Amino acid sequence: MSASERAVDLPSGFGLVLAFYYRDPAYALGLATLSAYAKRAIPGVRVHLAPISQHDDAATVAARVRELAPDLIGISAMSPTWLPLDPHLRAMKSLLPDVPILVGGYQAIVSADETIAHPAVDHVCVGDGEEPIVGLIRRLRGESDADAPIPGL
Repeated sequence: MSASERAVDLPSGFGLVLAFYYRDPAYALGLATLSAYAKRAIPGVRVHLAPISQHDDAATVAARVRELAPDLIGISAMSPTWLPLDPHLRAMKSLLPDVPILVGGYQAIVSADETIAHPAVDHVCVGDGEEPIVGLIRRLRGESDADAPIPGL
């Protein structure tokens, strides 16, 4: 089955992919919290967690994310994982140029200017992400004013 056939089989609704880079097996509690919050605030939103291992090929990760048919990609980044994330961010943006990429986590908090300057990054979340990500999803779905600021972004 091709990637496009798998994408067609996904349920309807806004697709949110939440990714994080890890060196050792880990559970992304923060992303699980964002997932639960988004699902509660916006019924029908599809959320997929996409862990990225230090051994994963960037093109393979990007293809895996594309198969999930995202409307928004959220990346949780720690400062020590920012440089290893670079090829993954670039591969995702290259394969999905029209899908916005939002980066949050410690990297975004301590280095917001460096983070938003990355060519693959469209939005940076500084601080808790629950309300900002729901606000961005609503904006992308056309449910809020496109020019109104979203606190935290």
